[in-house]
Parts: sequence; C-alpha cells; structure tokens
Amino acid sequence: MEVRYIFIVNPAAGKRQKALTLLPAIQAYFSAHFAHSGSVAYKIRITERAGHARDIVTEESRTEEEVRFIVCGGDGTLGEAADGIACAGRDDLVLGCIPCGSANDFVRSFPEAGDFHNLDSLINGTIRMVDGIRSGDKTAVNLCSMGMDADVAN
Repeated sequence: MEVRYIFIVNPAAGKRQKALTLLPAIQAYFSAHFAHSGSVAYKIRITERAGHARDIVTEESRTEEEVRFIVCGGDGTLGEAADGIACAGRDDLVLGCIPCGSANDFVRSFPEAGDFHNLDSLINGTIRMVDGIRSGDKTAVNLCSMGMDADVAN
C-alpha cells in the first residue's frame, strides 16, 4: 500500500511565517529521496482559516491509503489535526509535527525535541502512540484548558 505524506502548513503560526520557510526544504527532501521510486507521494496544504487543519485531515483521510500528516504550525494547528484524526475513525493515520508556533508545548514534552525539526527523522523515525484528551466534541494532544485559562485565551 502506498504511503502519502500530507504537510499541513499554517502560515499564521508563530512569528515571521516560519512554516512557509519550510516549503523549499520539504520539496527538496522528497525530490532527493523519492524522485525515482515513485512509491511515496506528498502534498503540501496551506491552512486558510481556523479549523482548516481539521478539515484537511478529514478530506485527505477518505482514501484507503496510509496517510501521515505532518503539521507545520503551532499547538493550535496540531490540535486541529489531532481532532481530525480522532474523528476519522481509522487506526492507521499518523500525526507528526514540525514546530513553528510561539510556544510549541507539545514538542517540549519529548526529550528528543530536536528530532521534530529534522525532516528525515520525521519521515523515517519511530511512530509513537500518545494519549488524546477528549473534551466535549474536541480532541487535544497536549493540554486542555478551562476556566481562567480559557477566559484569558478568549
């Protein structure tokens, strides 16, 4: 079965549109490593609004292919993509991230956080299970705030 990589890029994450600066590196990586094999497909999808990462995951998960999503954005974009995966009802979807946000709290939970900035490590690394946090109709992977935190965020 063919593996597809979907890069979900949030141009509004973090500062100075960091996520957009990754596009040439992503294209170069796939050209250098998979140009002749034809066995790996990738697509770059740019988010256009809040909630769009979730919609991209929903749309791209409708095939029988194995799909690996790599979020280039912040914790919010990662959370949207995780929510989309949780709602897709499939066990074979994989989520990774290249942290481009201002806080990147999820990545800080891992001792080898530098691997998240290494495209080769993301493509060829070990897949790990993480817990999801379900609150109402949303799923998160690193934190779920309520009460005063939510008021401050609003």
